[in-house]
Amino acid sequence: MPEQQNTEYKSIWKDEYLKWICGFANANGEITSSEYAERYKVTDRTARNDLSELEKKEILIKQGGTKLAKYIFN
Repeated sequence: MPEQQNTEYKSIWKDEYLKWICGFANANGEITSSEYAERYKVTDRTARNDLSELEKKEILIKQGGTKLAKYIFN
C-alpha cells in the first residue's frame, strides 16, 4: 500500500503547487513558462506541462505563440 500513499501525496502536493502558480500569475498579471521554471526550480518541460494543465482547466488563458506564450489568470 505505500504506493497509494505516495500517489495521494503527489496529488495533494501538485494541487498546492498549482495554486502557487495561479497566485503568482494573478499577482503579476501574467507568467511565462521560463519565469515559472526559474522561480520554482523545475524543468522547462514541467513548466510547460503544468501551465498547459491549468489552461485546460480554464484557470489560465494562454496568449501568444509557442515560444513567447504568456499565461494570464482567467
